[in-house]
Amino acid sequence: MKSYSSSYFAWLFLVLVSFMQTACQNEDGRLDEILSQVQKNDAMAHDVVDLSVRIRVSSGTRGSDEDHFRNEHIISHLELFFFDAETKKFVTKAVVDDLIQEKDSPDASYDITYIVESVRIKVGVYNIFAIANYHHIPDDISNQDEFLDMTDAITYREGVEPNIPEDGPVMTNRATSLVSVNLIPWANKPYVLALDMERVLAKLQIGVKENKFELSHDGKKYADINITNYKLVNLNSEYYLFQHTDILSTFGKKPDFQFPDNYGDFNEESDGYVVDPLFYEKTSGQTDAAKFKYYYASWFGSFTTDNFASIPVAGNYGYAYILENTAYKTSQKNGYSPGIVFKAAVSPVFVYLYDNKTRTLVKEDRAEYWSHTIYLYKYNFYGSLQAINVASGLLLDELQTYTDAQLKTYGIKQCKFNMGVYETYYTYWIQHRTGSVETMGSMNYGVVRNNYYKINVAGVSGIGDSQIAPDIMRDNYPNSYVDVDLNE
Repeated sequence: MKSYSSSYFAWLFLVLVSFMQTACQNEDGRLDEILSQVQKNDAMAHDVVDLSVRIRVSSGTRGSDEDHFRNEHIISHLELFFFDAETKKFVTKAVVDDLIQEKDSPDASYDITYIVESVRIKVGVYNIFAIANYHHIPDDISNQDEFLDMTDAITYREGVEPNIPEDGPVMTNRATSLVSVNLIPWANKPYVLALDMERVLAKLQIGVKENKFELSHDGKKYADINITNYKLVNLNSEYYLFQHTDILSTFGKKPDFQFPDNYGDFNEESDGYVVDPLFYEKTSGQTDAAKFKYYYASWFGSFTTDNFASIPVAGNYGYAYILENTAYKTSQKNGYSPGIVFKAAVSPVFVYLYDNKTRTLVKEDRAEYWSHTIYLYKYNFYGSLQAINVASGLLLDELQTYTDAQLKTYGIKQCKFNMGVYETYYTYWIQHRTGSVETMGSMNYGVVRNNYYKINVAGVSGIGDSQIAPDIMRDNYPNSYVDVDLNE
């Protein structure tokens, strides 16, 4: 074997230093190119591939440009999970906190594309899943089925978020978007992986077209309605990290979700559904519906009149972000679907009062003389049940306190005085789709992730309820007397 003297190694060291000094001064950046090629050769030699990840935050379904806020598009933390496409076993994950915002986004205020310049992964064929702005994935994930079936009941446990935090909402990619991806080295360039991220939250915009709605009959006005507040009801506090879907054929019990069948798009016309973690317990004949008060935030079945939000003036909107909530079509609106309770002030034109001296009815337009409870009967307001008996010939018990349901059998509505106004309540069940019953498909009522629901009260056709006391077991509990423009 040939030997080398110490002087030879000294000479070699000087040559190498001289070469590096020359390269550093090279205006063409030759050293950078050399080092880059060394990295490429190293990757191929060690059977790994470098990824360049481009991430786009999906615009919310049905949302327009003016509906977007910047925080809805922020990704501050990203985790990529790689599972063997054949065995479905977990291989590795990549955690990225230094995402780069692409400078040439069409509108950086809401349309943001991110770039992750380099993620190194072993060569192979993978199913790849991404989660953004989430830090609770356990370290002991072993297989894909376990991973995709994960739920989260921590992040949005209050059921509603009034604002998106500055570090962005939880997002995932559609689970079927990166299936059997063959990651192999590319000569002199990284493998480009494209991600399209969806928020796990849906966005509601809630407003009114008019500050005051007029109620009239046969051309005669009998009251003004001013919708002042709203409250969201039947809010999920738990969600699947990745969207789940199902079809009619599997109903009756929760299925063993299969990949990719239960993770892709759904066909409403073929009884396809997006399903949430409680979906299979929302049955039309549910005899233990009261348990939903433990599952839901602000459950309709235990409604209280506190925690209402104010309705903005006409032309403006209140905003809220909620988790998806879906039900089989025979259970929708039956105490399970997400809804909005509107509180309104009723201002009658006049009220008929009974005059004990003359034993006649007196038309009174001064509110200070009206009673605590007023009653609407055949488009006229009355100050007492006695007044209604005189006007109608009915024989109502004038000493009894009637519920709304009891009065309804006589065609009577009641409004009670509270905090300076006569109040009435309207319930609107959020529609995922509009149209006729015959054409709306399976997802008529409910909320689906990454959708925007622009709910604008366009009209009021009557007096609502004096309190919210729903009959949970009644099918298709109605939308009451409010006309809503959806996504217009």
